[in-house]
Parts: sequence; structure tokens; C-alpha cells
Amino acid sequence: MPVSDHMSYQINLDRVHFSPVYTAKYTHLPFSVGQVIGLQSDRLKATIANAKFSLLEAILSNQTVIEQNIELYSTFSASFDSVFPVAHQYQTWIESQILKVPPLIELLMLAEFSSGVLLGIQDLDSIKGTLVCDLAEQGESFIGIRDKVYCKAGDFVIKDDEGIIASYSQGPDAKTKLQKHSINLIVFGFHAPAIDEACVVTAMNRLIHILAPISNHSSLITCYPSP
Repeated sequence: MPVSDHMSYQINLDRVHFSPVYTAKYTHLPFSVGQVIGLQSDRLKATIANAKFSLLEAILSNQTVIEQNIELYSTFSASFDSVFPVAHQYQTWIESQILKVPPLIELLMLAEFSSGVLLGIQDLDSIKGTLVCDLAEQGESFIGIRDKVYCKAGDFVIKDDEGIIASYSQGPDAKTKLQKHSINLIVFGFHAPAIDEACVVTAMNRLIHILAPISNHSSLITCYPSP
């Protein structure tokens, strides 16, 4: 599987695969995945508070690209009858400048806003076996954070050996969602056609670099479907 390294550590590539149906439809659409290991949660709140200025600066200086990317992601989401979740979140934040969410989710959302892209962050230790990038079948389901989620045909999903752990349009599952005790994190970067790959990687790097000083180590790679 072709891969591009972005940091010195590397997630186990044997755990990241693409399904045949994904590869057949999105031959050139990559998937980025990172990890943050040994997070010092007692330093998290202060670290994110100190990093907010640089994230806000990135958002304010990147408005044109952000809005273009949100439009492109929205068009892609509509192709499988879904709504791009960051679009509404970004507009609401622009109007209020308030995010009433836990610190790690706030960091995730600000990193997304900084490039107008879609990311995910979940509990690495809860993932079982191999990660597979796949396309959902109509009605395929998983237990979401609040309720059971039914996917629409073609929805981009991430699976482990037990089933779907994240959906492009519906977010993480209950099993791998962040917990108060989560110290080993996995970060997903969901690409889309016509989106500059660098926009996704830059947003992920912003998030991971903020957490790196308060963790044991971190990594980020981009994987590509095999031809």
C-alpha cells in the first residue's frame, strides 16, 4: 500500500486497508491517519487554551480556502445523500465564536475549521484489529454516540474487526468515542475529491503538533488505495 510519511513515528500500516469497493470507486482518494500516544490529560485544558490564538489566526487568514473546501465537501457529501457536518458547525461558530464541547473536541473542531476539512478523533485502545476504509451498504448500521445509526449507500465508513467505528457523515461509534480516561488517540483525516490533500494533512498536523508536547509520541501518515 503506497504511503506518505509526515512525522517521525509511524502507525502500523498492517492495520490500514482499503476495501475492494472503495478502491474501485475512489482509485486516487487517500485516507490520513495519525496517533497520539500517552497523552497527559491533566495538561490538556491549559495546552489547548494556549494554542487557541494560533488556530484562530489560521482560520482568519484562510477564509477563502475554508469556504471553498466546505463547498466541495458539501457537494461530495450530497453525492451519497448526506450533509457535510462541518458546514453547519463552522457557520454556527462564526456567528457565536463559542464551542460548548470538551477540550479535545474543541481542538478537533478548530483544526477542522482552520482548513475547512473533516477530521475525527477517537480512542485508539478501543479499536479491534485492522482498520478498513469502506463504503457502506444501504441500511448498514452501527451504535453511534447517542443512537443506532443507519448508513446510506455509499457513505464513507471506517471499520475495525467488529464493524463500523466511524462514518463520514455520522461521526464515531459508541465503542471508540473519546472517554475521560483516553490517553491513546487515533486521528482520522477524511479526504474528498477536488480537495487539496495538503489541506487535510495541514489541519491534522495542527492538531497533532499541539498535543505532541504533552504526549509520549505522535505520528501521521497518508495511505492510498492500491492500483
